Amino acid sequence: YPPEGQADCRVITTKMKQPLTITVNKKIAGFEKFMLGRGYKPKTIGLYSGFIILFLNWLTENGIRILDCAHPDILSYSNYLREQGQEIFYINRQLTPIRHIFKYLMYSGQIRENPALRVILKGERNKTVINAIAPYRLRELYLQAPERTNTNKRNKVMLGLLCFQAVSSAEMVRLEPGQINVEQCTVYIPGVNISKPRTLPLEAVQ
Repeated sequence: YPPEGQADCRVITTKMKQPLTITVNKKIAGFEKFMLGRGYKPKTIGLYSGFIILFLNWLTENGIRILDCAHPDILSYSNYLREQGQEIFYINRQLTPIRHIFKYLMYSGQIRENPALRVILKGERNKTVINAIAPYRLRELYLQAPERTNTNKRNKVMLGLLCFQAVSSAEMVRLEPGQINVEQCTVYIPGVNISKPRTLPLEAVQ
């Protein structure tokens, strides 16, 4: 890994010519290897990587390097997600992989403290979604995701399901490759807890 002074977290931004820098590719690859070594399943790791890419995108748009990210920045990101109308329980789910990426950075000697360690939001679930992320913005995030390696491609598929089909993390973990029908351009989502099984159409870009 490059020394801290040369690390860069510029990813997924419409202002850049390249959707993902080599440095971030290495960080994601290193993170996934780190999580595999701790017994996490590839599906879970892929889901986590999707959330981390969204977080890195926010850091880039706000001019923050991931190695310089501090506790107030994590709080600002949490507030940003709330302003987008996301529920507290879902934000906490996204904070879990963020805590893990910082654990990896600590493990690899790139940072000394985990700024997301104690960030857990509390409050009632809000059933009203306001100021949701615009569909065109979700499309941009998906199109700008890298697909240089098989791991990149897997993560992009999972990111697409998050953006276009609104698949939950619990549903994502249960998905199997055979449930995606390329010929009919559909995906079968198995039921989880209170959600019912359903078959959804895929977007043309997927």
